[in-house]
Amino acid sequence: MTTRLLIALISAFWACVPAFSQTPTLIQHVSCPNSREFGSPQSSAPDYLCPLPEPSQAGNALLVGVMAYDAIFTLTDDKSNTWTLVNSLVDNNKVYVGLYLATNVKAGTRFIDLHSSVPTDNVAMSVSEYYNVATSNSVDTSSCSAGSSSTTITAGTLMPTVSGDLLWQWAVNGVDGGGLPNSTTSFTPGSQPNIAWQFLGTDLYDGAAVQAGIYNATSAIDPTFTSGTAQAYDSCVMAVKAATAGNAPTSAFRIVHMLHQQMPALGTNPWPIQFASSGNLVVLSALTGTNSITSISSNPPNAWLSTGPAAIGSDNVSQIYYAAKAVTSNSLALAVTLSGNTNYATFMMYDFTGAASSPLDVDSAGQEGDESSIVSALPTCSSCLTPTRPNEVVIANFGQDWCTATSISVPSGALFDSATFTGNSVNGPQTVDQNNGWLHLYDSGTGALSVTWGETCGSEAEGGWAGRVAAFIAARAATAVGLISSADPSGYGEPVTFTARVTSRGGTPTGTVTFKDGSSAFGTGTLSGGKTKFEISTLAADTHSVTAVYGGSGSFAGSTSPVLTQTVNRVTTSTSVTSSLDPSGSGQPVTFTATVTSASGTPTGTVSFKDRSTTLGKATLTSGKATFTTSSLAVGTHAIAGLYEGSLNFSSSRSAVLKQIVNP
Repeated sequence: MTTRLLIALISAFWACVPAFSQTPTLIQHVSCPNSREFGSPQSSAPDYLCPLPEPSQAGNALLVGVMAYDAIFTLTDDKSNTWTLVNSLVDNNKVYVGLYLATNVKAGTRFIDLHSSVPTDNVAMSVSEYYNVATSNSVDTSSCSAGSSSTTITAGTLMPTVSGDLLWQWAVNGVDGGGLPNSTTSFTPGSQPNIAWQFLGTDLYDGAAVQAGIYNATSAIDPTFTSGTAQAYDSCVMAVKAATAGNAPTSAFRIVHMLHQQMPALGTNPWPIQFASSGNLVVLSALTGTNSITSISSNPPNAWLSTGPAAIGSDNVSQIYYAAKAVTSNSLALAVTLSGNTNYATFMMYDFTGAASSPLDVDSAGQEGDESSIVSALPTCSSCLTPTRPNEVVIANFGQDWCTATSISVPSGALFDSATFTGNSVNGPQTVDQNNGWLHLYDSGTGALSVTWGETCGSEAEGGWAGRVAAFIAARAATAVGLISSADPSGYGEPVTFTARVTSRGGTPTGTVTFKDGSSAFGTGTLSGGKTKFEISTLAADTHSVTAVYGGSGSFAGSTSPVLTQTVNRVTTSTSVTSSLDPSGSGQPVTFTATVTSASGTPTGTVSFKDRSTTLGKATLTSGKATFTTSSLAVGTHAIAGLYEGSLNFSSSRSAVLKQIVNP
């Protein structure tokens, strides 16, 4: 085999193996509700707005599935991205089902707008954000299939041209968009070779679902999943190509899945919900007419807790339930039991990742009121909640008798979570979130919070309302500590500055760092810009295992640096000897004084006084000096020297020879 052929074969092999960095990866998904046929439309050319849970990242792809009835549609968004209609169908009931794709989207895209040229109904939408989707020639292939009554949901046959495509399948009940009596009992994801299907969103009442997976083959595939109830499902699927593109999420505490779940009057009690989830905190923010939630159970089992007593208005009940340390599932099944089933309800389902294990901080205890005049801004909370720590997520809702919530003006930075449809009446309850308000806010501070909603009204004022606010705690962000030394090795007594840098994907850590030598602390420093320093000049001459220990803070977890080995060398010394009497007479006492000096510090230890190889005596250094007195030197010339034996921090040294003459 020639070298050129070998290179060609290797290149072809790697071309067929998708790199890990090129795998399309989900950031977030939302399933917005079916509008049904309720009420008098606000507009003859209505807009259906479905908000993403979080603002999009720059360069990513948005995949959208829509359904509506007998109209002509255009898809836009709040950042004017370019949208491609990938595929669509119109079934025998005049139900339109379409797939749309926008790649390389602008940062901050959130509201997806399906605009109809004429009045329409049964509008619904699901939206997913992915990164690592090709930004050009993105669509490999697609298919749509109008179904007949069956429990099997199929979108037709795909023949991908490359391995590693993202398959995204959208299915809806073509019989009035589900609803009673046409809702389904459950959905089960597909099980097919070369792909691991995962639900992104499932709405049992509306009969709508999205499944997705990476297809690691190029053979024909008929994307399929099943319904627990036989219905006529219309389904479309698109295969989009992988490429290194876009950006991963920047926040560890965020929403991954969101479901706008409706419950009609006279609905089944307990009400079933199937919620695709993967995080560690599931929140159910509920507005339930005059009925209240009495209990929630789920499979897998979770402990469902209320944030506080129900807020009860004239025709509105506001509650928030949550599952901490949630056992989530691609098909988490909930049963929500209410005190009655006489009213419409909406359960806003949030799937958070990055929450604390005990996530609830504070709840506003619920607020109620009655607005007798039409207002464009409705305050429902005046400093009603104060988070105890920064970087929490705040969730709020409110229900009203009349009017439609359209925005949130207070608090600043809050994200309005309600879907809206101007093809419905301005007065609730309508099936698109009952015309009521939901929001979430990532609050960086600990100040008191107020809530004010933007409103659109007809001839009726808002009337009675009820709402609440709750704050949930983020898991402390993981941190890493780096440690460097200004001088290694160093000499004893020489100043050494240790610098610790604490980093985190969750922001810039604050707090204190403790510097340790083994298990013994020798200094602390306060972080500024994620860094702190400590200078020390008293480390003993030895090998030291130095670490920097970050103690953590309200938002950041503690961590310890890797061990830095700091070598401190003994200091060089110099020894000199003097005589008190030279020459001296036989039997006359003579005192020898040894002085030991160093460039750093005052040596300690002992000095041996030598007459050539004979040790005359030893003395202990005091302030760098040692003395020895003798009167037994023989007549003659003696070679006296001082030998400093050294210590932990000071090296040994020997003086020059001092000639001592002893006369007869």
